[in-house]
Amino acid sequence: MKTLSKLILVVDDEENIRELLRESLEDEGYRVNVAKNGQEAVEKAKAISPDTVLMDVKMPVMSGMDAFLKIKESQP
Repeated sequence: MKTLSKLILVVDDEENIRELLRESLEDEGYRVNVAKNGQEAVEKAKAISPDTVLMDVKMPVMSGMDAFLKIKESQP
């Protein structure tokens, strides 16, 4: 029986960084979803329940720290 790879949510407002991380992590066998800001990260985290979140701290709309706190509230 094959186990599913871990799901990582990558959050960064810079598209080139998001894509670089996505490609690198997928090459290592991880499943990856991306978000472009903190608000989108909160919404996606609620929908997909990632195993890990890699997030930039300084982003427009909602900072990484604010998003982290909201994600933590919804997924203790």
